[in-house]
This record gives sequence, C-alpha cells and structure tokens, in this order.
Amino acid sequence: MPSQRLDLGAIGQDAVISASVYATNGLAISDRALPDDVMAEIKVELRRYLGSGQSDVPDFVPDLMGDDFGPKFGSHPLILSAVTAALGSDVLLWACGLFGKPARVGKETPWHQDGHYWPITPLDTCTVWLALDRSDIENGALTYVPGSHRARELYVHDHAPSAGRTLSNSLDLTDAQRASARTASLEPGQFSVHDVYLVHGSAANTSSRRRAGITFRYMPAAAYYDRDLARRQHAELGVPDISGRTLYLVSGEPTESRNDVVPIDGWW
Repeated sequence: MPSQRLDLGAIGQDAVISASVYATNGLAISDRALPDDVMAEIKVELRRYLGSGQSDVPDFVPDLMGDDFGPKFGSHPLILSAVTAALGSDVLLWACGLFGKPARVGKETPWHQDGHYWPITPLDTCTVWLALDRSDIENGALTYVPGSHRARELYVHDHAPSAGRTLSNSLDLTDAQRASARTASLEPGQFSVHDVYLVHGSAANTSSRRRAGITFRYMPAAAYYDRDLARRQHAELGVPDISGRTLYLVSGEPTESRNDVVPIDGWW
C-alpha cells in the first residue's frame, strides 16, 4: 500500500494555520473549515454517538481509529497542511477520539498538559481539535495559556478526582496565567492545532448548546513510539494501555526505524 503524497504547496500551509502563531502561542486556528460534504460524512460516521438533541453526545470516546475513521479524516489535506506546518513533512497519526459536552451538563476539563502519559520520545507532538458544533466560551470551548509550551517542560499536576471533571489531575495556574488565557472559538468544521506542552482546559457547559469535537493526535515520524513504556505506564500508573496503537504514516517518510508503521491508502 503506497504512502500518501500530498501537494501541500498547492494547498498553502500558511493559508490554513500560521506556523509563526503556532510557534509563539502553542496553538493556531485554521482560517477555513473542512468542506460541508466532508463534515456531513463525518457526522454520518459518528451517528451512533451524535443524536439529534443538544444533550446527545458522550463525554468521551477514546478510540476512533477503527473502521478507518481516524486515518481517513485525519489525513484530509487541509488538516495535514496545518500539521506539517507544525511538525514538519514526516508525520504519523497515532490516535483519534471524540470529546463531548452535552448541553447544560457538560463537564469541566481542568487545566492540564497532554503529554504526561504519552510514550513518545522526543515529545514533540501536536493535537488537532476539529469542531463538530460551534465551540465558544459559552458552551465550554478549549481555553489555553499562550506561550505556556515554550519551556518544553511537563509540570507537576495535582491529583484531585471529581465527578464534575473529565480528568483527575490538574494544574494550578498563577494569576498572570489566568489573566492571559484565551478561548479557541471555532465554527463547525474549523479546527485548532495545539502543542503537547500547552497548558489548556475548558469550562463546564451550562449553555443550551452541545459542544462536540474530534481530536487527532500526531507525532513526527522521527520520534519513537515506545510500546514497552506504554505497558509500564499502564501497569504502574493505571492509565489506559495504549501500547497496541497503530501508527499511520500520513505524510512523508518513516524516518525512525524502530517504529512499525502502516502507510495509508490515499482517500483524498
């Protein structure tokens, strides 16, 4: 199965996200949305999770890589143009999930960084957050601290489980960090790209509108996905076992020989 080759220059990397904004802030927002027909297809594929009502969405669906959903939509040229602007031309896709906040009862996601339990070295990865609904401050959009990624440091998180939160570990922010926080407002089909070290979270959804989105997780093909480490993290920390994840080559060449990768068959 040949790996996909995209004419990213024809798409225009800087027309999708600003690489300089991503480097400075740790998050950049696409300046256009995925086409309506692609978004309609995504919603059909996710119909078992998305009902017709504003409360019809689960809090979290951790793995949407099966049935080709993740590799298909995670390799859309617009998304890959943004990801390669952030990570370079050689990229692997290793995870895809659904995050939901039902109207009025959607849970808070506390301040955190993504990379504490990811078995990837070096930890130079990014996440695409694709909006299925309009996502804004009223219904619990992603909020972030610009520039908090630049130290390339994973901070100590406090363990404080709560039924009203999606995560049991969280960060305490300084007053200055809280004052500088921004909201990544997105229209349906629009997406953001954020760095693995970025401090971010989201408020509870007390509005009358649902907020749902898909995450696609990427890593440079030069990084190593350490399956033994993933198994140890599962045994010692009680986190989900992600040692068996398939690594899909979605752009460029597989430059780390220890990774076992699956070249995708181009859908686009």
